[in-house]
Amino acid sequence: MIIVIIWVDDLIMAASDTHLLNQFKEVMQKKFRMKDLGKISYFLGIHFEQKEGEIKMSQDKYISKMLERFGMVNCKPRSTPCEQKLEYNSSEAVDPKNYREIVGSLIYAMTCTRPDLSWVVSRLSQHLSEPKAENMNTAKHVLRYLKGTIDHKLCFKKSSQPLRLLAYSDSDWASSVEDRRSTTGYCFSLTGDGPLVSWKSKKQPQLHYPLVRLNTWHWQLQHKKVCT
Repeated sequence: MIIVIIWVDDLIMAASDTHLLNQFKEVMQKKFRMKDLGKISYFLGIHFEQKEGEIKMSQDKYISKMLERFGMVNCKPRSTPCEQKLEYNSSEAVDPKNYREIVGSLIYAMTCTRPDLSWVVSRLSQHLSEPKAENMNTAKHVLRYLKGTIDHKLCFKKSSQPLRLLAYSDSDWASSVEDRRSTTGYCFSLTGDGPLVSWKSKKQPQLHYPLVRLNTWHWQLQHKKVCT
Protein backbone atom coordinates (compact mmCIF):
# COMPACT_ATOMS: atom_id res chain seq x y z
CA MET A 1 0.00 0.00 0.00
CA ILE A 2 1.19 3.51 -0.87
CA ILE A 3 -0.19 6.73 0.62
CA VAL A 4 0.49 10.05 -1.14
CA ILE A 5 -0.34 13.45 0.37
CA ILE A 6 -0.11 16.40 -2.04
CA TRP A 7 -0.11 20.11 -1.27
CA VAL A 8 0.44 22.31 -4.36
CA ASP A 9 3.92 21.17 -5.53
CA ASP A 10 4.98 19.37 -2.33
CA LEU A 11 4.09 15.81 -1.51
CA ILE A 12 4.65 13.10 1.08
CA MET A 13 4.89 9.43 0.13
CA ALA A 14 4.56 6.55 2.56
CA ALA A 15 4.44 2.83 1.87
CA SER A 16 4.31 -0.47 3.69
CA ASP A 17 7.34 -1.70 1.73
CA THR A 18 10.57 0.17 0.85
CA HIS A 19 10.94 -1.58 -2.53
CA LEU A 20 7.38 -0.62 -3.48
CA LEU A 21 8.05 2.99 -2.48
CA ASN A 22 11.22 3.17 -4.59
CA GLN A 23 9.39 1.76 -7.61
CA PHE A 24 6.67 4.38 -7.24
CA LYS A 25 9.24 7.18 -7.00
CA GLU A 26 10.96 5.98 -10.17
CA VAL A 27 7.67 6.03 -12.07
CA MET A 28 6.81 9.50 -10.79
CA GLN A 29 10.27 10.90 -11.62
CA LYS A 30 9.94 9.67 -15.20
CA LYS A 31 6.66 11.52 -15.65
CA PHE A 32 7.37 14.67 -13.60
CA ARG A 33 10.37 16.78 -12.71
CA MET A 34 10.85 15.89 -9.05
CA LYS A 35 13.48 16.21 -6.32
CA ASP A 36 13.76 13.54 -3.64
CA LEU A 37 14.42 15.23 -0.28
CA GLY A 38 14.73 11.97 1.63
CA LYS A 39 12.98 11.26 4.90
CA ILE A 40 10.48 13.90 5.88
CA SER A 41 11.61 16.36 8.54
CA TYR A 42 9.44 19.45 7.99
CA PHE A 43 6.19 19.83 6.06
CA LEU A 44 3.61 22.66 6.15
CA GLY A 45 4.72 23.92 9.54
CA ILE A 46 4.90 20.45 11.11
CA HIS A 47 8.21 19.09 12.42
CA PHE A 48 8.76 15.32 12.10
CA GLU A 49 11.31 13.34 14.12
CA GLN A 50 11.89 9.75 13.06
CA LYS A 51 13.82 6.91 14.57
CA GLU A 52 13.41 3.15 14.61
CA GLY A 53 9.80 2.34 15.42
CA GLU A 54 8.83 5.89 16.35
CA ILE A 55 7.59 9.11 14.73
CA LYS A 56 7.09 12.38 16.61
CA MET A 57 5.12 15.36 15.30
CA SER A 58 5.31 18.88 16.68
CA GLN A 59 4.96 22.51 15.62
CA ASP A 60 7.68 24.18 17.66
CA LYS A 61 8.95 26.30 14.76
CA TYR A 62 5.44 27.27 13.72
CA ILE A 63 4.55 28.30 17.28
CA SER A 64 7.78 30.29 17.63
CA LYS A 65 6.94 32.24 14.47
CA MET A 66 3.40 32.75 15.74
CA LEU A 67 4.64 34.20 19.04
CA GLU A 68 7.02 36.49 17.17
CA ARG A 69 4.32 37.61 14.75
CA PHE A 70 1.93 38.65 17.52
CA GLY A 71 4.53 40.18 19.83
CA MET A 72 4.40 37.42 22.47
CA VAL A 73 7.99 36.12 22.36
CA ASN A 74 8.81 37.38 25.84
CA CYS A 75 5.39 36.68 27.37
CA LYS A 76 4.97 34.87 30.68
CA PRO A 77 3.98 31.20 30.06
CA ARG A 78 0.71 29.82 31.41
CA SER A 79 0.07 26.25 32.53
CA THR A 80 -3.48 25.90 31.15
CA PRO A 81 -5.04 26.74 27.75
CA CYS A 82 -7.57 29.12 29.37
CA GLU A 83 -9.13 30.22 32.63
CA GLN A 84 -11.55 27.86 34.34
CA LYS A 85 -14.56 30.04 33.47
CA LEU A 86 -14.88 32.24 30.41
CA GLU A 87 -17.45 34.98 30.82
CA TYR A 88 -17.59 37.63 28.13
CA ASN A 89 -19.36 40.71 29.46
CA SER A 90 -17.10 43.42 28.05
CA SER A 91 -18.40 45.88 25.47
CA GLU A 92 -14.92 47.15 24.53
CA ALA A 93 -14.25 46.24 20.90
CA VAL A 94 -10.81 45.25 19.58
CA ASP A 95 -9.27 45.12 16.11
CA PRO A 96 -11.13 42.24 14.41
CA LYS A 97 -8.38 41.73 11.81
CA ASN A 98 -5.70 41.08 14.42
CA TYR A 99 -8.03 38.85 16.44
CA ARG A 100 -8.95 36.76 13.40
CA GLU A 101 -5.30 36.32 12.47
CA ILE A 102 -4.51 35.02 15.96
CA VAL A 103 -7.47 32.64 16.00
CA GLY A 104 -6.70 31.43 12.46
CA SER A 105 -3.13 30.64 13.48
CA LEU A 106 -4.37 28.79 16.57
CA ILE A 107 -6.82 26.78 14.46
CA TYR A 108 -3.99 25.42 12.31
CA ALA A 109 -1.93 24.41 15.36
CA MET A 110 -4.99 22.82 16.96
CA THR A 111 -5.89 20.92 13.79
CA CYS A 112 -2.43 19.44 13.19
CA THR A 113 -0.80 18.54 16.52
CA ARG A 114 -2.51 20.27 19.46
CA PRO A 115 -5.77 18.59 20.51
CA ASP A 116 -5.42 20.31 23.90
CA LEU A 117 -6.47 23.57 22.22
CA SER A 118 -9.73 22.24 20.75
CA TRP A 119 -12.20 23.56 23.30
CA VAL A 120 -10.81 27.05 23.81
CA VAL A 121 -10.16 27.63 20.09
CA SER A 122 -13.74 26.60 19.38
CA ARG A 123 -14.91 29.22 21.88
CA LEU A 124 -12.67 31.89 20.38
CA SER A 125 -13.98 31.11 16.89
CA GLN A 126 -17.50 32.04 17.98
CA HIS A 127 -16.53 35.72 18.32
CA LEU A 128 -14.83 36.43 14.99
CA SER A 129 -17.37 38.97 13.77
CA GLU A 130 -17.26 41.38 16.72
CA PRO A 131 -14.45 40.40 19.12
CA LYS A 132 -14.25 42.13 22.48
CA ALA A 133 -11.34 42.85 24.81
CA GLU A 134 -12.05 39.73 26.88
CA ASN A 135 -11.93 37.57 23.74
CA MET A 136 -8.52 39.01 22.89
CA ASN A 137 -7.31 38.39 26.45
CA THR A 138 -8.33 34.74 26.13
CA ALA A 139 -6.55 34.44 22.77
CA LYS A 140 -3.37 35.85 24.30
CA HIS A 141 -3.75 33.45 27.22
CA VAL A 142 -3.62 30.59 24.69
CA LEU A 143 -0.45 32.06 23.18
CA ARG A 144 1.11 32.17 26.66
CA TYR A 145 0.12 28.54 27.12
CA LEU A 146 1.81 27.62 23.84
CA LYS A 147 4.91 29.48 25.00
CA GLY A 148 5.15 27.12 27.98
CA THR A 149 4.25 23.96 26.04
CA ILE A 150 6.06 24.62 22.78
CA ASP A 151 7.84 21.25 22.97
CA HIS A 152 4.65 19.16 23.26
CA LYS A 153 4.52 16.42 20.62
CA LEU A 154 2.37 13.63 19.26
CA CYS A 155 4.38 10.41 19.51
CA PHE A 156 3.48 7.41 17.34
CA LYS A 157 5.24 4.18 18.32
CA LYS A 158 5.37 0.87 16.51
CA SER A 159 3.38 -1.79 18.31
CA SER A 160 3.07 -5.53 17.97
CA GLN A 161 -0.58 -5.27 18.97
CA PRO A 162 -3.24 -4.95 16.24
CA LEU A 163 -4.67 -1.49 15.68
CA ARG A 164 -7.88 -0.90 17.58
CA LEU A 165 -9.94 2.23 17.02
CA LEU A 166 -10.84 3.76 20.37
CA ALA A 167 -13.23 6.70 20.66
CA TYR A 168 -14.35 8.99 23.45
CA SER A 169 -17.13 11.56 23.29
CA ASP A 170 -18.83 13.88 25.73
CA SER A 171 -21.03 16.96 25.87
CA ASP A 172 -21.96 19.53 28.46
CA TRP A 173 -25.42 20.94 29.09
CA ALA A 174 -26.22 24.43 27.78
CA SER A 175 -22.88 25.82 28.94
CA SER A 176 -22.85 28.83 26.62
CA VAL A 177 -24.09 31.89 28.49
CA GLU A 178 -24.65 33.67 25.16
CA ASP A 179 -27.20 31.28 23.62
CA ARG A 180 -27.50 28.34 26.08
CA ARG A 181 -26.23 25.83 23.54
CA SER A 182 -24.25 22.76 24.48
CA THR A 183 -20.75 21.81 23.36
CA THR A 184 -19.84 18.36 22.05
CA GLY A 185 -16.33 16.94 21.91
CA TYR A 186 -14.79 13.71 20.66
CA CYS A 187 -11.38 12.12 20.12
CA PHE A 188 -10.09 8.96 18.44
CA SER A 189 -6.94 6.91 18.88
CA LEU A 190 -5.75 3.71 17.21
CA THR A 191 -4.39 2.16 20.40
CA GLY A 192 -5.51 2.37 23.97
CA ASP A 193 -2.52 4.36 25.22
CA GLY A 194 -1.41 5.87 21.90
CA PRO A 195 -1.72 9.44 20.61
CA LEU A 196 -4.91 10.86 19.18
CA VAL A 197 -5.47 10.71 15.43
CA SER A 198 -8.67 12.78 15.30
CA TRP A 199 -10.34 15.27 17.65
CA LYS A 200 -12.92 18.03 17.68
CA SER A 201 -14.87 20.37 19.94
CA LYS A 202 -17.98 22.05 18.54
CA LYS A 203 -21.01 23.93 19.78
CA GLN A 204 -24.23 22.06 19.00
CA PRO A 205 -26.46 23.83 16.44
CA GLN A 206 -29.73 23.36 18.32
CA LEU A 207 -31.08 24.34 21.71
CA HIS A 208 -32.20 21.63 24.13
CA TYR A 209 -35.40 23.34 25.16
CA PRO A 210 -37.81 20.33 25.24
CA LEU A 211 -36.25 18.90 28.40
CA VAL A 212 -36.16 22.35 29.98
CA ARG A 213 -39.87 22.73 29.28
CA LEU A 214 -40.53 19.26 30.67
CA ASN A 215 -38.60 20.01 33.86
CA THR A 216 -40.47 23.31 34.25
CA TRP A 217 -43.81 21.55 33.82
CA HIS A 218 -42.80 18.90 36.37
CA TRP A 219 -41.80 21.60 38.88
CA GLN A 220 -45.09 23.43 38.38
CA LEU A 221 -47.02 20.19 38.92
CA GLN A 222 -45.17 19.43 42.16
CA HIS A 223 -45.63 23.02 43.32
CA LYS A 224 -49.37 22.80 42.65
CA LYS A 225 -49.65 19.63 44.73
CA VAL A 226 -47.89 21.29 47.66
CA CYS A 227 -50.16 24.35 47.48
CA THR A 228 -53.33 22.27 47.47
